Amino acid sequence: MNKAIILGRVGTPPELVTTGDTQVAKFSVATNKTWKAKSGEKKEKTTWHNVNIWGNQADIAMKYIKKGSQILIEGEINNTTTGEGESRKYFSSITCQRFEFVGSKPETSTPQQAPPANSTDAPPQQEDDLPF
Repeated sequence: MNKAIILGRVGTPPELVTTGDTQVAKFSVATNKTWKAKSGEKKEKTTWHNVNIWGNQADIAMKYIKKGSQILIEGEINNTTTGEGESRKYFSSITCQRFEFVGSKPETSTPQQAPPANSTDAPPQQEDDLPF
């Protein structure tokens, strides 16, 4: 089984590329891992993932995915190579099969008006009372 599930923030706005008759939205997502070192110091590591969304979902991605959006990506990992010999480079990407927005919208310089309480476009925001 080849399945990847990541939850992170969009690092670059999607770029639309046309391959034959099919469109592909390409962008990057950053995931973070935090832990406490033996010394008690808090450590953090950011990993960048290249994501490709094909077909009709690419149009949706171009319309709604913005830099800083928190997003859940589900798909499969693809590996490609370029060059030969010592100049050979390896690349991994995730071909997205499903995505959804998670959490709050990214902060912007202009205030956003909240949707009406009975709006079905956005889920209600709840306080996170988890201990971690």
